[in-house]
Amino acid sequence: MASLGISKEYASIEPIVSKLYNSKLRIAILDALTNGPMRLADLKRAVDANAPNTSSKAKDLEEMGMLIRGNEGYRITPYGAMALEKLKGTLDYHTVYEEFKEFWNERGLLKASRLNF
Repeated sequence: MASLGISKEYASIEPIVSKLYNSKLRIAILDALTNGPMRLADLKRAVDANAPNTSSKAKDLEEMGMLIRGNEGYRITPYGAMALEKLKGTLDYHTVYEEFKEFWNERGLLKASRLNF
């Protein structure tokens, strides 16, 4: 029987993962803040969104512990930076997969039997 470890682990963090991954704007905000702190006006320009949406999504990220708001504006936290770094790895993986999917399919490299399942 297969292990359910990853399912249980995912279940415990699903609200955070879902909230982060279902918003391009939340991801864009984290990405923009990797260059340093930004005030709301600068952040909204950097992510090409209006102030209410940017502020709302930044507040969500703050509640998730991924950014903080201080005197210098919004700043990404170490947790937010690591989450963004891991997301970039996931995006890189899926981008390569999609780019070469046909190549691998043509050679039968995506069949489960070829992967020793």
